[in-house]
Amino acid sequence: MAGEPGPITLETSGTGFELIVTTDGSSALSNVGGFVVAISSVTDEAATNIVCQEEITISLGDADLASLTYESGDVLYISSTRQINLQSIPSKCKATGDSINFNFNLTDCDAQYENVGDQVNVAMTVWNFKSMDRSTHVQRYVSHSIAVTCQFNASYDVISDVIMPQIPENEQSIDPVSGEFQISLNLYNNEFFNESLAANAEIIVPDYIFAKVNLDDIPPGVNDYIVQAENCWATQVDNSSAEPSYSIIEDGCTAPLSGGEPSDAKESLRNYEPNFATFKLQSFVWTNFTSNQQSIYIHCDVTICQNSTGQCPGQMCMKRRRRALGQNEFRRLSVGPLRLVSEPTEEQTTVEGKQMLKNMDESDKKSTWFTSWKFC
Repeated sequence: MAGEPGPITLETSGTGFELIVTTDGSSALSNVGGFVVAISSVTDEAATNIVCQEEITISLGDADLASLTYESGDVLYISSTRQINLQSIPSKCKATGDSINFNFNLTDCDAQYENVGDQVNVAMTVWNFKSMDRSTHVQRYVSHSIAVTCQFNASYDVISDVIMPQIPENEQSIDPVSGEFQISLNLYNNEFFNESLAANAEIIVPDYIFAKVNLDDIPPGVNDYIVQAENCWATQVDNSSAEPSYSIIEDGCTAPLSGGEPSDAKESLRNYEPNFATFKLQSFVWTNFTSNQQSIYIHCDVTICQNSTGQCPGQMCMKRRRRALGQNEFRRLSVGPLRLVSEPTEEQTTVEGKQMLKNMDESDKKSTWFTSWKFC
């Protein structure tokens, strides 16, 4: 280097080096003792580094920090829009201090996604949240930001013969539940049960009264709910426990006949079947009661069960059994009254007279007596 008039550049990759200089006394600067050595160093600025993968890394270099006017105490954050409060920004999406490094999952920080051909662009914006003097009432500063965009392939093909599907199987135990049903007891004009007995309709003794227990509001085609009329009876007053009473169905079967009744005086037509139960009885008058005391109220104890559960108790009439207390809890339904609208004759209040009238044809019957009931 002897005699070199200009600066000499030395490069090193280490953190320090030793420089030894000597002179041969030929320097033109003899007035200062032979030579002058001036040493200066230049350090490379930190560069911005971005790694785009599932875990994104953004390390901001000096130039980008300068463009953000970043100073000690400022907080850099990633968001699609400028924020005035950083509480909602995830901690992975904020950085401060001497070295600014973001490391976050692709979905952690707010970003804009755009499909461009076979690429997906993920655009992120780094903002500077300036450190401010909170004691003043107003602040003025320019909000700086830089944009960072990562590109990913829109699709990936993975080929492997060792990937086994994992199919979870969960077995759950569900506690028994109960539901409510709307059940009705109604009277009808005929055995087809297609015409309800209208108010003020009259029934000539001993014409039939047709009754139907119906499970209401069941969707068409649903036949899983079994209706059983366990016991049905008639009373003279609006009290299901009152006497006298007239038994129609007992333990799911047609009740036994009494007092010389005809064999078809009453009949359980359909019972322990889906959605409804039906029965019929011949109209009658109560013995030893005056005309203004003549009323008929009909009552039924009804149970409902869901056949698909396998817990229906079976038809009572087939087993001829009494319901055990606490099992197959019933609901009691009532309908009435039927009120007498004409006087009973002697024939109608004696066993012999009833049988005689039963054997008459319809024209003779109507010309012989005029007793009838009106449905109220």
